[in-house]
Amino acid sequence: MEKPTQYQIKVRGHLDVTLADMFDGLTLSNLEGGDALLSGSIPDQAALQGVLKRISSLGLTLVSVNTLSDEDRMEGDITMNTKSTFLEHYALPLFIILTPLISLAIPLFLHVPPEIVPLMMVLVPALIAIVLTTLTDGRKGVGVLLKKLFQWRIGFKWYAIVFGLAFGLRLTMSALALLLGWIPAIQLTPWSLPQYIIIGVFIIIGAIAEELSWRGFILPKLLTNRSPLYSALFIGVIWGVIHLGLILPGQMNAGSHWLPSILYIIGLSVVLTWLYIQTRGNLVIPILFHFGQSYFVFLNGGISLTQQLWLMTAITVVVSLVLILIYGPDLQREPAKKSAIVAQ
Repeated sequence: MEKPTQYQIKVRGHLDVTLADMFDGLTLSNLEGGDALLSGSIPDQAALQGVLKRISSLGLTLVSVNTLSDEDRMEGDITMNTKSTFLEHYALPLFIILTPLISLAIPLFLHVPPEIVPLMMVLVPALIAIVLTTLTDGRKGVGVLLKKLFQWRIGFKWYAIVFGLAFGLRLTMSALALLLGWIPAIQLTPWSLPQYIIIGVFIIIGAIAEELSWRGFILPKLLTNRSPLYSALFIGVIWGVIHLGLILPGQMNAGSHWLPSILYIIGLSVVLTWLYIQTRGNLVIPILFHFGQSYFVFLNGGISLTQQLWLMTAITVVVSLVLILIYGPDLQREPAKKSAIVAQ
């Protein structure tokens, strides 16, 4: 087993503090002159390559990578994060184990109205993410995590893309249902104004909670040593298993087939991860797409829930496959080139 090595990694450009958890275990500091410095212990070369890959995925230019001797560290040339607790090392597996267990326990063992179960289930991952962040990084870490919910300053095109894509997905569903003879015409669900508001509020709460946990907390940790595609599929499987709780007897989607329930979530995870990578770690854009693709369900009037599930699964999986074919496992077409030689 390789001995952990202390590294000092310099990149060109300012690295927003909200992206710091993409480099778990490293300390971020922005230098005068516009460069940023990542410093700390990296266990082996594979982990180092993972860090460099994350730098590339963010579109940053690598300036230098240097190892540091004990003497360098004693002189204080680098600020190290010396925390090494059980929770820090096992935050990811703890989340992966606890989240499905607690989430699925709600529909299995709690006698609550089925309309409330989805809201309770989406809040569980967010609460676990906040608790684990509190235990490992304290209040400051929680502040960094929650700050991701306010990353509104991004190009207008991304707002147009997410709402256009979400609207287009739902409209395509109705068009396919019409072609298949499932509905006589494309029609809106007859909601009242209060229904539009109340349903919208519940959906945005769910979107915020799920994105905060899956894309805000877990995805950056996976990206430290895994590709975006692997991370998206990994999250999608776990997330999909949790959603199976909604098809259990007595629940909202009881009787729905398990296969499209999981495949839809996996495809959705790829699309959301693509948005996250393309916007360099912005969380607001995935939240808005998550919200939109659920809220625009009013475009699917007359289509049964089972038909909606199969249609949405097929369309979402096709979109995710197209993204994979175009952008590859990094979910971006032209990752930034590394501009320096790694110092061994």
